[in-house]
Amino acid sequence: MKNNYIIKRVCFVLICSLLAIPSFTNITLATESSELITKSTSGASTIESSKAKLTYLKTLVVGSLPKGMEFTRDGKYLFIALLGEPAVVLLDGEKMEMIKKIQPQDKQYLKGEFVEVGVSPLEDAVLVSQMSTASVHKIPLIGDRAFEITESISAQGTWSKVISFSSDSKLFAVSNWTSHDVTLFTYPEMIYVKKIAIPGIPRGLAFADEDKSLYVSNFSNGALHRIDVEQGKVVETIPTIGRNAALRHLVIDQERSLLYASDMGLECINIYDLMKKKLIKQIPVDYNPNTIALSPDNKYLFVSCRGPNAKTTYLNRSPRSGHLYMIDCEQQEVVATRKLGNQPTALAVHPSGEYVVVSNFRDKNIEIFKIN
Repeated sequence: MKNNYIIKRVCFVLICSLLAIPSFTNITLATESSELITKSTSGASTIESSKAKLTYLKTLVVGSLPKGMEFTRDGKYLFIALLGEPAVVLLDGEKMEMIKKIQPQDKQYLKGEFVEVGVSPLEDAVLVSQMSTASVHKIPLIGDRAFEITESISAQGTWSKVISFSSDSKLFAVSNWTSHDVTLFTYPEMIYVKKIAIPGIPRGLAFADEDKSLYVSNFSNGALHRIDVEQGKVVETIPTIGRNAALRHLVIDQERSLLYASDMGLECINIYDLMKKKLIKQIPVDYNPNTIALSPDNKYLFVSCRGPNAKTTYLNRSPRSGHLYMIDCEQQEVVATRKLGNQPTALAVHPSGEYVVVSNFRDKNIEIFKIN
C-alpha cells in the first residue's frame, strides 16, 4: 500500500510541475519545529502549533455511525444524522449534552441511513437527508411540533446526500449519489422544481454569486462543476490535477470568492479562486479527508480525515485513528492537528467560533475541542 501511494504521489507531482500547479512533493503532511506527521496505515504523530491550538474538552456517545452534523445558526442546538440508526440526534449546542433522538413516525422511514443536515437560513427548521429512502425530512425549530419530523418528501433521485440552502432560503438543493443528479426544491413549500444531470457522482454543494450559481463536487473524477441555477444545467467545469481524484465536500468564503474542497482520492484540500475560475492551491492532509467547515470569521478551515481504509473494505474499521486538521486560510497551511477516533467523518464549528465538534464514525461518538 505504501509503495502504491508513493508511486501515485510521484506521478501527481510530475503532472503538477508540467502544468505549473502548486503541489506537494512527498508524504510529509505538516511540520512544526522538529516534529512532523508522516502518513502510515499503522499510526501518525500529532503536532501542536504555537500559531493556533485545539484543546480537547470531552467525548460524547451519540449513536451508531454519526454521518453528518450541523449547528443551528444561533448555536443553541446541534443535529446529528445517524447512518446506523433510524434517528437524528438532538444535542444542546451550548452544554453539549444529549436532548433526545428524533425518529420518523412513518414506518417506511424506519430504515436508518440518515446522511446529512441542512439548516434553513430562516432559522425555522432543519432538513435531513435519508439515503435508503431517497427522502428529505423536515424538523421544525419552532411551533407545537418543534423537534419532530413533520414532513417527508422524495428527493427525486437515489441515494440522496448533501442538502444546501440558497442564502435567501427560497431554494434548497440535494445531491443524489447513484442517480448522478442534483435536484432543486422551493422553500419553505418544499416543492420540486427541477433535476440537473451531473457527469459523475455528485456530493458537495454550495450556492454562490447571490444564489445564481450552485457549485457541485464530482466524486467520480474530482472536477468542480458550476450550475447556472436559472438555466438548470452545468455551464462550467474546473478540472482537477492528478489521477484518482474524488471531490467530497465544499465550503465557500463568499467575501474572498474562494472555494475549499476535500479530495478523498488525492488526500488534500483544494482551494479554488472563483473569480479566476481555477484551482490555485492543494494542501496535503491525512488519508480520506471528509467534511470541512470554516470558522465564522473565515480565518480557519477545519478538516476531518478518516484515515486509511481497511485492506478488505472501507466499510470495516480503519487500521488506525484519523485526525482533525486546522488550516490557516490566510497562510494556506496546516497550523494544528489532533488525533481522533476511528473514521472521523461529520464536523461542525459552533457559530460563536469557540469550539469544533467531530464525529468518530465507527466509535459511535463525537469529540469536542475548544478553539484557542
